[in-house]
Amino acid sequence: MRATNMDGMIASKLAKVNEDITVRRADNGWVVEFGGRSHDDDWKHFKIVCTEMEEVTTLVLEHSAVELDN
Repeated sequence: MRATNMDGMIASKLAKVNEDITVRRADNGWVVEFGGRSHDDDWKHFKIVCTEMEEVTTLVLEHSAVELDN
């Protein structure tokens, strides 16, 4: 998956995000975890597997642009 396919991924899943985002290294890439409130106001948590560092960067930048739920 190219980083361009990651554009808007968080905003499509969540209306607001928690303060935390976690990036873990894996043998075949990275795992990015984040959570927050869905557009239906439900609590959600996601794990996304990234094979390219550009995908990780795209998700972190998007996370910082989505409204915080605090």
